[in-house]
Amino acid sequence: MRITRRAVGFITGASLLGGALFAATANAQAPGPPDYYLAYGQVQLEGANILPTVQPVVAYVNGKICGRGETLVATAGENVPAEEVGKTVYRIDIRADGTRVDQTPGCGRPGDPVTFYFPAIQRFGEQTPAFKTGSERVNLTLGGPLQYRAISPYAARDGGN
Repeated sequence: MRITRRAVGFITGASLLGGALFAATANAQAPGPPDYYLAYGQVQLEGANILPTVQPVVAYVNGKICGRGETLVATAGENVPAEEVGKTVYRIDIRADGTRVDQTPGCGRPGDPVTFYFPAIQRFGEQTPAFKTGSERVNLTLGGPLQYRAISPYAARDGGN
C-alpha cells in the first residue's frame, strides 16, 4: 500500500484536530477543586434506630434539593467506630452553588443552613448545620411527624349564582 504526501497531511491534520478537540473538551469540563459539603453521622428517632433502616435522605439548602443520600445500619469494619455498629447512619454529598458540572445554581454557599428530610417517614432532622466545604459529622435526631392539614377550596359567591 502506497501512502501519498496528501494522505500523510490529511492524517496528521486530522490527528492534530482530534487531539485539540479532545484537549478543549477536557479543559472545558474540568470541575476544579471539590467544594461540596459531605455530611454523615447517626440518625435516631426517640433514641432508637429509624425504621425502615434503609431509606432516602434529602438535603435542602435555600429551599432547593441540593443532595440525596441513603441510610443504612453500620456494620463492623475498617474505619467504622465501634459506637456506630448496629446504628442507623447516613452519608450525603451536598452540592455547592455554581454553574460547574459538580455544582447546582442556588445550592450551598458558606454559612447557608442545611435541612435534612427523610421522606419515607416524613420527618426532618432537628439539626441544621451550616454549609461549608469539606466533611463533617452531624448526628441527627428526628423531629415529630409532619402534620396534615385539610384545606377546602374557597368558592366565591357571584351575585346569586
